[in-house]
Amino acid sequence: MLRNAIRGALAILGLYVLAVGYQLWSIHHDLTRAETAVSGLTLESIDGADGIRAIVDPVLGSIDDAAATADSPLLGALTPIPVAGDQIDGVRSLTGRLEEISTTTNLALVGVEAALDAAGDDGGKVALTSAGLDAVGLLRDEVSLASTIDTSTFLGPLRRAADRFDGELLDADQDLAELEQRLAVARDLLVGPTRILVLAANNAEIRAGMGMHLSAGVVTITDGDFDTSDFVSTTPLGKQAEGRAEVPSELERMYRRIWDFGREWRTTSTSPNFPAVGAIFADLARRTPIGDVDLILSIDAPALGDLLEATGPVEVEGRAITADNAVDVLLRDNYLELGDPSQSPERRELQSEVATAIFDAVTQRDVDVIELATGLADAADGRHVLAWSADPAVQELIEALGADGALTDRSMLVSFQNATASKRDYYIDTRVRLEPVEGAAPGSRRFRATATLENPVVDPTAPYVDSLNRLVPVGVHRAFVTFTLPGGVTDIEVLAADLSTIGTDGPTTVANLWLRVPEGTSDDATIEFTVPSDLQSVEVLPSARIRPTTYEFGPVTFTDQVARSVALPSVPTMLSERRAQQPQLPEAGALIVFFM
Repeated sequence: MLRNAIRGALAILGLYVLAVGYQLWSIHHDLTRAETAVSGLTLESIDGADGIRAIVDPVLGSIDDAAATADSPLLGALTPIPVAGDQIDGVRSLTGRLEEISTTTNLALVGVEAALDAAGDDGGKVALTSAGLDAVGLLRDEVSLASTIDTSTFLGPLRRAADRFDGELLDADQDLAELEQRLAVARDLLVGPTRILVLAANNAEIRAGMGMHLSAGVVTITDGDFDTSDFVSTTPLGKQAEGRAEVPSELERMYRRIWDFGREWRTTSTSPNFPAVGAIFADLARRTPIGDVDLILSIDAPALGDLLEATGPVEVEGRAITADNAVDVLLRDNYLELGDPSQSPERRELQSEVATAIFDAVTQRDVDVIELATGLADAADGRHVLAWSADPAVQELIEALGADGALTDRSMLVSFQNATASKRDYYIDTRVRLEPVEGAAPGSRRFRATATLENPVVDPTAPYVDSLNRLVPVGVHRAFVTFTLPGGVTDIEVLAADLSTIGTDGPTTVANLWLRVPEGTSDDATIEFTVPSDLQSVEVLPSARIRPTTYEFGPVTFTDQVARSVALPSVPTMLSERRAQQPQLPEAGALIVFFM
């Protein structure tokens, strides 16, 4: 009888232990699921879901489930037991604090949801940023009030979890402080008055990491209301300027003689360094009837397509411009249908009407703010949207959005800039091959970069597609090939094409070459250069071409649609094999000793 009672008691105890273990596992599982969901929270995931609630509610639900399990009577029965009770109390403290934060998050979200629903109303955009500020303020108060949990009685795993929780609360407070600051800047921009110079970049006539800026307009924001001026050609603006814009001396040395840099709007983007380019555009605007502006915004045809994804189609002269056809209409059809020089005013008027219609749709329609933000973020990833402001707080916001277009000492970008005054870049294919070569000094490595441009036969075509430049034969594409390389690059040697200049652009080293490619053929611009051995990888920046440039880094092939960090290729196998076939005396002696 006693033996059976003991067995029964042990069985009950075993089941109890299993139940406790299961509940502890459930708490861990719920919190891990919440953490995974939070780490995957992005604009894309929110836009792809059915509203913010569809993303956030599962996170809050998992936290609430974990807190409810921690408060269960099954675990509560352990609290009087020494050591074990301390661990249960610790688990309850952690889940309880998370539950409090979850409750505050839910409260903050209610205000943001209401503001999102009313974002299209008068003053709705300002109200949305204010609601965001209120929500962040609530969360900061909740996080800052969190008291540090006493972990003196906790065992190892629980103590580590509590310490990590405290550390993440500190990180969250810092992140929320940054978000609060950026929302405040965004609200100030919306309250205004804010004057934004919008430069329409044409990807059919490419510059360095962006299209050529052929049109300009001003968007003025006052109390959340947007007023868009007509877009005008930038061609006459240089003639209207009083004096020349201030240009960094390094860029002036490389480009002023060739491109009238500092006066000519269409060549200011010869440099991909947009913080420098934006400042030049602001100075140019100041010297024309446009006057002072608060922000420079460069936006191209693919980015306009992204805007149309959020706004829906616009109609211009009886034609529907959609997200699917905007690029073709602006960069191909426009020049084929109105490609005669006599139709230039009509063509420019159509381009202006399209740009104005799209910006009017963005500012006047009830647009899904999340979808719009997602589209602009995607466009910024490909350098299709770039921005600059002289205000440090606004510039910091632009940098946080990844739209600043800045260079670093690891940046690499090969630009096939249009020097023909044609619109052939819509059709042209480009590629870059990077391979290591021998001959580097100790502590360095040497590479050969070959930039290839394929100039196809275009049919149907038009004078504006082929070029009106009398100095270049019809069908020949003249390219200004710009190798923007990491700052540590030295000993640049030109192997193919004609050298123009070698210099620096901010933290990068630049080599500029001239290339002339007849229609139906391809040609190369090739250089060799040396990098320090500690430079193991580079960040390849987008060219913003309609047909992205293909890069070959040894066996790795990729396109430059978005910025990508890529390891520099190692010494090719054929070099190692050649050295093996022709061993030097020490190598041969070592082999003999090995076989003996």
